[in-house]
Amino acid sequence: DSILSSKIKQADENNIKIDLTVKLASLIKIDELELGVLLGNALDNAIEATVKIQDRERIIHVSIISVDETMLIKIINPVIENINTDKIETNKHDKKRHGYGLSGIRTITEKYGGILDLNCTDKVFTFTATLCNTSEYK
Repeated sequence: DSILSSKIKQADENNIKIDLTVKLASLIKIDELELGVLLGNALDNAIEATVKIQDRERIIHVSIISVDETMLIKIINPVIENINTDKIETNKHDKKRHGYGLSGIRTITEKYGGILDLNCTDKVFTFTATLCNTSEYK
C-alpha cells in the first residue's frame, strides 16, 4: 500500500496519471518486502519511461489481481520508442549503480514459481508478472 501511494504521488508530481485496478480475492502470501521491491522497481521503470513522453497521453495502467493461488501484476505504459525486450539495459550513465531493478524482479518472480513477460509493441510497454501466491514459496 505504501509503495503504491508513493509511486502514485511520484507520478502525479510528473504529470502522469495512474489508472489503478486492485482486486484481491485471496490473501496475499507473497513476502511483503519482496512484493514491494517488485512493484517499486516495475513502477519506477514505467514512470521513468513515461516522463519522456511529450506527444501522447501520459498514463500508466496498473492491475494487481489475486485469485486463488495466483497473483497477476500488469503495468502498461507508453515509451518514446519500441524496446527490444530480449535485451533491456539501463540507459543511466552510472551503469555500476543502476540496472539491477529488472534482475531483482526476475529473481523474485522465479522465487515464487512465476513468469515474467515483457512486451513492447507500437510504443507501448507491457510488464506482466504472474506469481504463485502460496506460502510454499516463502
